[in-house]
Amino acid sequence: MNEQEQLDLEALQALEEDEARKRRFVKIAFVSGGALVGGFILYSLVKNKLGRNTTIVQQLPPEVKVREIVKENSSRFPLGMGSRGELVAMLQNALLAMGKGAAAAIKSTSIRNGKPDGIFGAGTLRALLAAGQPSVIDAKKFEEIVAKGKSKRAASVDSSFDGRKIANGIKAAIKGNDIFAVLDELEKIANVKEYQAVSKYFKGVFIESTLVTSLVNALLSVAFVKSEPAKEKIRKEFKRMNLVERDGKWFLEGLMGLSGGTDTYRLAVTKKYTVLKNANGDLVVPPLEKRKVVGYVIGGKQGVSKLMTPDRKVVYAPSQNLKII
Repeated sequence: MNEQEQLDLEALQALEEDEARKRRFVKIAFVSGGALVGGFILYSLVKNKLGRNTTIVQQLPPEVKVREIVKENSSRFPLGMGSRGELVAMLQNALLAMGKGAAAAIKSTSIRNGKPDGIFGAGTLRALLAAGQPSVIDAKKFEEIVAKGKSKRAASVDSSFDGRKIANGIKAAIKGNDIFAVLDELEKIANVKEYQAVSKYFKGVFIESTLVTSLVNALLSVAFVKSEPAKEKIRKEFKRMNLVERDGKWFLEGLMGLSGGTDTYRLAVTKKYTVLKNANGDLVVPPLEKRKVVGYVIGGKQGVSKLMTPDRKVVYAPSQNLKII
């Protein structure tokens, strides 16, 4: 651990000791020069379902403050396995605020004295992947995850979101065979929940005289089935929403519909320089260096592990090259 990391941990521990644990809400006064977060932090206490301890979830900071923090600490990005400090703690807190699998992963592995421990380990990695985020967080992605309101929208539907209006816009664009208008409407859909809010208006309706069951079905299997360039652009939009494609089938969430979701499977990290192979037996380039996340272990035999990468691709790697966490 270097000097800066030690200072970060000491600052985090000092903050924990000053916490008035029995209060319902606690405000942290602004500290000049040292604290990354400052006086805007408001802590709310929520019960940790994993035990009697209390987990303190910070109110997510305003976007303008996050930008300042990122600018002042640009040299400390990207964040990945082994990273430590207040930036990691802020990231963990944002993952807690997302709820569901992301929060469960943080609560079960990364809570100390009721608060995020600021250590980027297996729990933080699992939380990121459960939230549909990459395993390494650069400054831009950090700002997106931590900035006030971004995490909430990623997991829910904004009250002003009008799924019917977007669905009607897509239907009109299909009639006009206007791929650009379709893409304009798709850009308005931010996540899986909002996709569902639009897709329900395509269930059991006719598109170009064909009965469809979903938005994916309407666009990829009917409206633009003969245009590969158009389908590629549409697929990118669906993936941006965190929909998952495998073998031509699309899934809303989880590890492509596998029972238990991603939290059922253990993660593999390379112990050495490793060459992967895809499902067809072809080499995957570039090879992975040491301490790189490969993905979830979903099977394997005869010294070869079958893995699912964070972007939902099946790959194979020598088991002896992997550390399972």
